[in-house]
Amino acid sequence: MLGHRSHRGEPVLMVANSDGRRYVISRWMTDPEAAEWNIRDVPRLSRAAMSELHGLVAMILALTRISHQTGGEVSFSAFSRPVATMTR
Repeated sequence: MLGHRSHRGEPVLMVANSDGRRYVISRWMTDPEAAEWNIRDVPRLSRAAMSELHGLVAMILALTRISHQTGGEVSFSAFSRPVATMTR
Protein backbone atom coordinates (compact mmCIF):
# COMPACT_ATOMS: atom_id res chain seq x y z
CA MET A 1 0.00 0.00 0.00
CA LEU A 2 1.34 3.40 -0.99
CA GLY A 3 -1.13 5.53 0.92
CA HIS A 4 -4.73 6.55 1.33
CA ARG A 5 -6.86 9.57 0.53
CA SER A 6 -10.38 10.65 -0.25
CA HIS A 7 -11.75 10.61 -3.80
CA ARG A 8 -15.11 12.33 -4.31
CA GLY A 9 -15.78 12.01 -0.62
CA GLU A 10 -15.05 8.28 -0.44
CA PRO A 11 -11.93 6.80 1.19
CA VAL A 12 -9.59 5.04 -1.26
CA LEU A 13 -6.27 3.19 -1.00
CA MET A 14 -3.34 3.67 -3.36
CA VAL A 15 -1.55 0.38 -4.05
CA ALA A 16 1.11 -0.95 -6.43
CA ASN A 17 1.65 -4.45 -7.74
CA SER A 18 5.03 -6.17 -8.12
CA ASP A 19 5.80 -4.59 -11.52
CA GLY A 20 5.15 -1.08 -10.21
CA ARG A 21 1.72 -0.44 -11.69
CA ARG A 22 -0.31 1.75 -9.39
CA TYR A 23 -4.00 1.39 -8.64
CA VAL A 24 -6.60 3.18 -6.59
CA ILE A 25 -9.20 0.98 -4.95
CA SER A 26 -12.19 1.80 -2.78
CA ARG A 27 -11.49 1.19 0.88
CA TRP A 28 -14.70 -0.83 1.33
CA MET A 29 -13.17 -3.50 -0.94
CA THR A 30 -10.63 -4.26 1.79
CA ASP A 31 -13.17 -4.56 4.61
CA PRO A 32 -13.57 -8.08 6.04
CA GLU A 33 -17.32 -7.91 5.30
CA ALA A 34 -16.58 -7.51 1.58
CA ALA A 35 -14.74 -10.86 1.58
CA GLU A 36 -17.89 -12.54 2.85
CA TRP A 37 -20.07 -11.43 -0.08
CA ASN A 38 -21.06 -14.05 -2.62
CA ILE A 39 -21.75 -13.21 -6.23
CA ARG A 40 -24.44 -15.59 -7.36
CA ASP A 41 -25.74 -14.16 -10.62
CA VAL A 42 -24.25 -14.78 -14.01
CA PRO A 43 -22.72 -11.57 -15.41
CA ARG A 44 -25.15 -9.79 -17.73
CA LEU A 45 -22.59 -7.82 -19.73
CA SER A 46 -19.93 -9.33 -21.91
CA ARG A 47 -16.27 -8.52 -21.42
CA ALA A 48 -16.34 -6.58 -24.71
CA ALA A 49 -19.29 -4.49 -23.51
CA MET A 50 -17.54 -3.74 -20.21
CA SER A 51 -14.38 -2.76 -22.08
CA GLU A 52 -16.36 -0.44 -24.34
CA LEU A 53 -18.08 1.09 -21.32
CA HIS A 54 -14.70 1.61 -19.65
CA GLY A 55 -13.46 3.46 -22.74
CA LEU A 56 -16.54 5.66 -22.80
CA VAL A 57 -16.27 6.56 -19.11
CA ALA A 58 -12.53 7.25 -19.48
CA MET A 59 -13.24 9.59 -22.40
CA ILE A 60 -15.97 11.43 -20.48
CA LEU A 61 -13.66 11.89 -17.50
CA ALA A 62 -10.86 13.12 -19.78
CA LEU A 63 -13.21 15.61 -21.43
CA THR A 64 -14.33 16.82 -18.02
CA ARG A 65 -10.71 17.46 -17.02
CA ILE A 66 -10.02 19.23 -20.35
CA SER A 67 -13.15 21.32 -19.92
CA HIS A 68 -12.04 22.44 -16.46
CA GLN A 69 -8.54 23.24 -17.73
CA THR A 70 -9.79 25.27 -20.71
CA GLY A 71 -12.58 27.09 -18.92
CA GLY A 72 -15.33 25.06 -20.58
CA GLU A 73 -14.02 25.06 -24.17
CA VAL A 74 -13.90 21.51 -25.54
CA SER A 75 -13.60 20.56 -29.21
CA PHE A 76 -15.18 17.28 -30.24
CA SER A 77 -13.60 17.39 -33.72
CA ALA A 78 -10.66 15.35 -32.41
CA PHE A 79 -12.88 12.28 -32.19
CA SER A 80 -13.01 10.66 -35.61
CA ARG A 81 -15.01 7.55 -34.73
CA PRO A 82 -18.16 6.85 -32.75
CA VAL A 83 -17.61 6.47 -29.03
CA ALA A 84 -19.84 3.42 -28.69
CA THR A 85 -21.71 1.05 -30.92
CA MET A 86 -24.93 -0.70 -30.05
CA THR A 87 -25.19 -4.39 -30.96
CA ARG A 88 -27.72 -7.05 -30.19
